[in-house]
Amino acid sequence: MDPLLREDFESLLADHGSPCVSLFLPTYRAGVETRQGPVRLRSLLREAQERLLGHGLLPAEAGSLLAPAKNLLEDKEFWRHNAEGVAIFCSADLFHAYHLPIRVKERAVVGRRFAIKPLLPLTSGDATFYILALSRNQVRLLEARERSVREVELKGVPHSLAEALGDQKETESLHDEKTELLRFCRRVDTSLRPYLRGRTAPLVIAGAAPLPGIYREASAYPYLADEEIAGNPEHLTLGELHDLAWHIVGPHFNQEKKSAEERFRELIGTGKASGNLAEVVPAARGGRVDVLFVAGDETDAPNGPNATDEELLEAAACFTLRNGGTTYEVNPSEMPGGGPVAAVFRY
Repeated sequence: MDPLLREDFESLLADHGSPCVSLFLPTYRAGVETRQGPVRLRSLLREAQERLLGHGLLPAEAGSLLAPAKNLLEDKEFWRHNAEGVAIFCSADLFHAYHLPIRVKERAVVGRRFAIKPLLPLTSGDATFYILALSRNQVRLLEARERSVREVELKGVPHSLAEALGDQKETESLHDEKTELLRFCRRVDTSLRPYLRGRTAPLVIAGAAPLPGIYREASAYPYLADEEIAGNPEHLTLGELHDLAWHIVGPHFNQEKKSAEERFRELIGTGKASGNLAEVVPAARGGRVDVLFVAGDETDAPNGPNATDEELLEAAACFTLRNGGTTYEVNPSEMPGGGPVAAVFRY
């Protein structure tokens, strides 16, 4: 199945009617554990079946709802493409199964909405950035976050210098070469505008000199990162490009998070911030939460959320994201205020 994309995440936040089943399990790339995926999923499906019956569904109804997930047990192709984890979502009107670039704990959740808290590391702070891997022979646009990266399928974008310039031949003149590269970069930049229109995410250029400098001259995108990834990106994997780009843009996003933490500490006690779950959930539902911190599942930490808090944390995160707020999942020991939740209100 596909990696989890932005538009897929938004669909999970919609109302799908109770009950919604969310299944999470870790997967492995090597060793005997690679064969444990179907075994773990079978166990989770039994647990989900029992919980669905506890919600009042008949056995046939529960079986029908879980049927698409059960089909994955024999899907060898699905298990052949293991990432770090798998997330599966089932309801009466939706079924999705995703390979995840992050580790998740094995769990089955049945509730009024899908469990999205394990996915928050993929959305935290909306730390989205782009990487343009540019060479004479290849053009790739990558969309990334702190812990994930995917290649954007490009249509109408030239994939090489030869494709951009047609049958015109490159000359040996340095002046003419610069002109050709400038035309190439302008063509790429113009073709990428539909993909970047309305975006404010930083774009990191990866390329061997002189292409990055020429692309800066040609580009109309106002959010180009100041630094670039030097060298021919054809020789780098998606993971390598991601890590090099995060080294460039990471400090920017980390500063935003620190600023949000400082806002919480400044506003707590003024009515414009709260660490009280009972207050935060209705505020999130009403669109008042601008920034939300939730404690991650660090079970050894004394301040971690208990089972009762978990559903409320899920609700707070879901409502915050639905209403355009920013979410951060952090270790319980690093939570602003020391509790399971911290919110900064818009008003």
